[in-house]
Amino acid sequence: MMKKIFIIVSILFASCEDDLKLCGCIVTFSDALPVQFWLSECETFNEKEVDGVFNRCFCQPFNSSDEITVQFRNTTGNSYALIAIDEDDVIQFESTFTEVSSGIYQTSFSTGNNDFTDGIIQFLIIDLSVATIMLGPSGWTDLAGWTTKTSTQFTLTDLVFQPGPTNSYINISTSLGDIINFTFDYSLAGTLNGTISIYFYLSDSSNNATSNQVRTQILTGASGTATVTLTATASGARLQIQVGITGGESSSGTVDPLIITIPTGLVLAVPDSSILAKSDCISINEDHDETILINYHNNRPFASINSAVGTPDPEFNLRIPAIFSESDERHPRESEDLTLSNNTSLQLMAEIKKQRPLKVKHMPNYMHLKTLLAVSFQTVTIDNYRWKLDEAYEKAPGNPKFPLKTALCWLTQRDYVLRNVL
Repeated sequence: MMKKIFIIVSILFASCEDDLKLCGCIVTFSDALPVQFWLSECETFNEKEVDGVFNRCFCQPFNSSDEITVQFRNTTGNSYALIAIDEDDVIQFESTFTEVSSGIYQTSFSTGNNDFTDGIIQFLIIDLSVATIMLGPSGWTDLAGWTTKTSTQFTLTDLVFQPGPTNSYINISTSLGDIINFTFDYSLAGTLNGTISIYFYLSDSSNNATSNQVRTQILTGASGTATVTLTATASGARLQIQVGITGGESSSGTVDPLIITIPTGLVLAVPDSSILAKSDCISINEDHDETILINYHNNRPFASINSAVGTPDPEFNLRIPAIFSESDERHPRESEDLTLSNNTSLQLMAEIKKQRPLKVKHMPNYMHLKTLLAVSFQTVTIDNYRWKLDEAYEKAPGNPKFPLKTALCWLTQRDYVLRNVL
């Protein structure tokens, strides 16, 4: 079972403009991005309550194989990462942004390639200059010279830290007042007349404690889950774990084994300003029923997205709940006629188009705008065919108190138009 490590921080509130002036910088997230982002100070669609409108949660769908590209603008020279957290606040994976052009930051990933194929997640964009993100079992180190905190010295055999070796520490960056709250699993076998004490505390690189020490006592033969909360009393560099025995010893002088499972996903020392933006919930599945994937890109900047940066040039993929069925196709015919002086009609040109209705299911307004922008790009591909928007994107009015609406638009297949010119 996955557990979690997270930081409890206070968030500084600011104005919720589309382009927020943050530290003198302007951060721009396009409405045409495949994922909608809100600045950390703002309420997302699911978080916001509107008078007279029913509350209805919407989780944007993506298949685990979909490549998701995120791009935004800020001042040059910064470092950012996108992290995906599950419903228990456990980090599932991280994707680092690259500054693909001056002030343009971009990352591409699929959840499946990061071993997440089913479940609900949320995306956070983190400023790496003020945050430390650590994933998986790497980074734990033996602390040479530790003194085991025991009343009776004896050997702990088969002591296992998962992740990390015996008597481990991990380098982090904490500030005064940071709260680290994490949960771990443990199990203990063998015979012991006392208790095992696991000590957790923050320290500097010289082993001087910078937090109040927290001790978790485990009885012999026990197993379960424990939670530890530490508050940094100074700036610190290490989260330390020590194990000792108190209150007696076994006849053999050993305990075999003790297993401590530290969570595989963790965020350490996240200051107030590190969370730049957040998404609403994202629903991941290997195959979402009745959804379509819209692939789109431009040869020049459009809707605050630049498709001409990076190697190769980025393409964007938006998945929406919709039906785009071949059985609903129509083939409108248009012609241009010339009437001669003898009242004879002469056809100058005729063309036949292949069109298909995009029947969009219930979505919030921001998703309808996102869809409209996506199908307005120069190159739009659905089901391996190129399409263009020739007609209006019509959103059904529906119940004004219901926040999710349906929509319909007809798309024309680009490569099918047949013309007959005199």
